[in-house]
Amino acid sequence: MLAKLLGCGHLRFSQLPLAQVSVLALIVCGGCGKDSGPIAQEQTNLAWLGSMYGRYIGANQGKTPQTIDELKKFVAARTNQDQLARLKVASVEELFTSPRDGKPFEMVTYKELPAPAGGQPAPIVLYESVGQNGQRAVAYLGGNTRTVNESELAQMLPVVARPR
Repeated sequence: MLAKLLGCGHLRFSQLPLAQVSVLALIVCGGCGKDSGPIAQEQTNLAWLGSMYGRYIGANQGKTPQTIDELKKFVAARTNQDQLARLKVASVEELFTSPRDGKPFEMVTYKELPAPAGGQPAPIVLYESVGQNGQRAVAYLGGNTRTVNESELAQMLPVVARPR
């Protein structure tokens, strides 16, 4: 549904009507006990960018972006004003900036992506520079997001990308 809502074209999600998806979500999450509320803006931005990171790889024969500017140019060429409006940002530059800490997102650079491991999440590709209250939002390859504490982030980052 996110892909359809944001108009990114290649839809891999179920084509169920919204009413069926809503009912299914209520059934599955009815007892979750945590009111998640609306999706935070940094999560929305990171979800889009994590997805675009994956699209970059697909468009570049499996190569990952080596600089944030490479990814930014790719995103700018493939994100129109209507999509930016749906993402609730005015520009691609704003998309690459965390609204929580006002700093640009950090990108993890891979010479080669790690091989997928059963039961493990996709590799982390972007994260907040500072975050808020010891918590940082992160994006995984493909667009999943999560908020983690500093020690979790340090464990998630590849050794070469860990802050020194």
